[in-house]
Amino acid sequence: MSAVFPPSSPGVGPAGPGATGRRTPRRGRPRLMLFVALAVLLPVLEIAALVATGRAIGVLPTILVLLAVSVLGLWLIKREGLSSWRSLRQAGREGRVPTQEVANAAVVLGAGALFLLPGFLTDVLAVILLLPVVRPAVARFLQRSVEQRVAARVGIVRSVRVDSVPPRTQETGPLELGHLDLRPRAERD
Repeated sequence: MSAVFPPSSPGVGPAGPGATGRRTPRRGRPRLMLFVALAVLLPVLEIAALVATGRAIGVLPTILVLLAVSVLGLWLIKREGLSSWRSLRQAGREGRVPTQEVANAAVVLGAGALFLLPGFLTDVLAVILLLPVVRPAVARFLQRSVEQRVAARVGIVRSVRVDSVPPRTQETGPLELGHLDLRPRAERD
């Protein structure tokens, strides 16, 4: 049995401490500035790393290291990508929502995108992301971040307070609770 509460009902409002029902201001400007800074600094850092490596070990060994890292990365992308694909298919066969599997696949896809960028640092970062020890931790962080953003944007109600509960009679049916808190214990007051 579900009850529909109009927006003007007393005691019913946005969930969570300090919730006012107003939209939070967008933070697009700092993200744009960070993107521009990375777009400018990344090529400079890549060139500096290549020059430093070339001076330290020579030009030919630097080229061989770049090729070795690229081959290792391609092998890891193939292996981890196929593993992610199999786990996605398995979750679909089991009929469950593949949230963790999608997060893993997103990390593999991000590492593949880093391999497309020319340079030493992005290749090393991509290999680190593909390591079986690092990828699950990054995937869990990504999954939690996405879940929090979706919950904030969609406005998922996790707690509803109703001031008055009508008395229980034969016609009203089962007893309705005045307050049902769906938040985890750690988030409650």
